[in-house]
Amino acid sequence: MIAFPVTSACPLSCVFCSHNGNPFDLKVEEINSYDSDQILKKASLIKNREIVIGESATRVIEGEPFLFKDIMRLIDILAENNNSISITTSGVFLDEKIIKRLSEIPKLEMNISVNSIDPGFRKKYLGDRISKDFRNILHLLDLFDVSYTSSVVALKINNGFDDLIKTIEFLGKSKSILNRIFIPGFTNINRNPIFDFDITILEKTLRKIREEKVPIIIEPGPIEKDIKVQAILKSSVADENDIKFDDVILSLNDKSDLTSKDVHELLKVNGRHKIKIKRGKSIIKKELNIKNNRSGIILKDSPSMELMKKISSITKEDDIIICSRFSEDFFKGMFPFKKVLSVSCDRFGGNISCNGLLSVGDINSILRKGQCESIVIDPSFLNNDGIDLFGQDIYSITYEKDINIKLLY
Repeated sequence: MIAFPVTSACPLSCVFCSHNGNPFDLKVEEINSYDSDQILKKASLIKNREIVIGESATRVIEGEPFLFKDIMRLIDILAENNNSISITTSGVFLDEKIIKRLSEIPKLEMNISVNSIDPGFRKKYLGDRISKDFRNILHLLDLFDVSYTSSVVALKINNGFDDLIKTIEFLGKSKSILNRIFIPGFTNINRNPIFDFDITILEKTLRKIREEKVPIIIEPGPIEKDIKVQAILKSSVADENDIKFDDVILSLNDKSDLTSKDVHELLKVNGRHKIKIKRGKSIIKKELNIKNNRSGIILKDSPSMELMKKISSITKEDDIIICSRFSEDFFKGMFPFKKVLSVSCDRFGGNISCNGLLSVGDINSILRKGQCESIVIDPSFLNNDGIDLFGQDIYSITYEKDINIKLLY
């Protein structure tokens, strides 16, 4: 996967904007101006890859890609080179002309940050003074059969989720493949009373809609050892074979030593797959005939079994496995006889608790001197030089506490 940033500018001012909640000393980059010719030349050199535009998956703050003046030419070049393209956008600049052109691009998937379909709500909480009726944009995407997923940041307004439910019900009747619901309050800096609610209440509120086959996944959230189906894409192979939300996958092709990540990767392979699931007290066996590398089963991400075996092989009896709070149950389930220490993302705070946003300071703060001789760490929050998002070196821990660090590269 190649992240391809084109701009950090954004026409909206969402109350929940994650970039506005960044700690002041976070080592991120903003794109003030990129030379268009330089970007297009770079794109011309990329072939047969998976390209991601508009999603802040690196240190670069990404904005609205359709503010880049040559965005359609960029998409054309990437498509001509047989790249698959994923674009995350607010959608406010999408009109009939652009959407028609997008419908002609092969291997393109749009990720639309919908957040609300109500004009008043959008103006007040998103700062949207561009789109008059966002439903028209979604109708055009449906009309021209553009493949897209939708996202909504959950806000509790007047002690309820009325706007969220209204938006999700509308999306449930659209051609949106998947609806991602994000929990706000990403960091301690970005706080607001409308962000404060119990996620279990949100899950209960959405359960009926999910059971009615509206594909929804709530993020972020804890990773479990059980491989539980989060959503089923409409008209997919899984949908046709009556796989349901909340089913637990016990085995795939007679293999049971798998994680959610393994199952996700295996179900991208075309052909027939035997799947055994648990639904309540019942055990059900199915055969899925995968086409176009997509089963329609949505799972939470997790580490792979290959990584688990590597951890098992390098850890000694007194080693401590370091993980994020969200993956604590997963690692303890995988390694019931090993020491697992979960770390909170205190440097960011808020609801960010994924491994990729831990910091060296978070880990350093929970390790007592003499507590252990060696720790095992997934380095996904570090760059290739062992530096975190705040510019701290992971090996600085060894200077203070005389601890051996094993990184799972």
